[in-house]
Amino acid sequence: MGTDINFLYYLDILYDERLNKEKGYNGIARGSSGLLLCSVQRYVETREIEDKNEVYTLIDRLTCQPINYCSFGYGLAGFAWIINSIKKVDLYKNVNEWLEEYDTILEKYYQLMLYKKDLDYFRGASGILFYFLERGFLHKNIIKPYVDCLHERENGILPSYYIGRDKNNINLGTPHGITGVILILLKIKEQGVYPVDSLIMDLLDELLSFQRIECSYHFPGTVSGENESESGLAWCYGDLMVSYAILKAGLLLHKKKYVDLVYPIMAELAHRKDCSDKLVLCHGYTSTSLVLRKMYDLTKDKALYNASIKWQKRAINTFHRRFEMYQKEQSNANYFGNTSLFYGFPGVLLSFGGIFRRDCEKSLLL
Repeated sequence: MGTDINFLYYLDILYDERLNKEKGYNGIARGSSGLLLCSVQRYVETREIEDKNEVYTLIDRLTCQPINYCSFGYGLAGFAWIINSIKKVDLYKNVNEWLEEYDTILEKYYQLMLYKKDLDYFRGASGILFYFLERGFLHKNIIKPYVDCLHERENGILPSYYIGRDKNNINLGTPHGITGVILILLKIKEQGVYPVDSLIMDLLDELLSFQRIECSYHFPGTVSGENESESGLAWCYGDLMVSYAILKAGLLLHKKKYVDLVYPIMAELAHRKDCSDKLVLCHGYTSTSLVLRKMYDLTKDKALYNASIKWQKRAINTFHRRFEMYQKEQSNANYFGNTSLFYGFPGVLLSFGGIFRRDCEKSLLL
């Protein structure tokens, strides 16, 4: 796990009292999905039979819960993605048979979300499609309905990132907005299984129409009529992920104009300080570091690498400090009691290193 943080030390203290905290929720944004990945990581490091049994116990508890939600953020799709991610550890021999049962349920939910034009990442079709892509489901009957849903914009049938289905109100963010949709399409583009180039460029043009020149930010989080939300350094909304989406699109589509457009913005991002001090994947030091590192991987721009390291160190130091305060006076109890991957301590611990670091990055659509 590296020398900067003792994963087992923290997990041993935090684990036992947090089993099965949120009944009915199994997704990445709410539920015990993050705790399950931490549990598997602990077993990988110790190879103790007791830790292996803890994994089985937690999985049994989670699978015995009623399926109240099917979404990626709050329900079955998130849990199924976690199970798919832990296949690499070889804990079960029949994982694919198990997942096939979930796939049947999720395909029906996916169709329902597309019918409702709900392309939300946490609660709607985009999160389900991400899970299917991770499972290797690249066939036309999975991808085409999603693309068709987006093409219906041209006929005035608006998807959910238009707030209230109003063309004057739009969410530009990642989990609930147009940036997340573009990143899902870029994942399809990477697979080369379905033509999405023109659709990606249409959505990029739509996104770029909201670029601000004389503001402290380049892209607002949301636009509602004449009002808009300011943009800080975060995964969930604003300049950071919009820039990453534009950069990735420019490189994958071989469109230099997008790369040239975003380079000055990225140069500014490397030196910005308006990052939330939250220690969660959704926003704050941890995800900011991961996104900047991915930008560096794509560009080899040393300033982006240095910025990534800066925020990573700040995340680790802040985690140490808050954990000490938690042990002494139970401050930050809500945070250390949250077992979800995106809003609790597991996402931060796992992003520092280990076999699920890349899974954390993937869940951020990186």
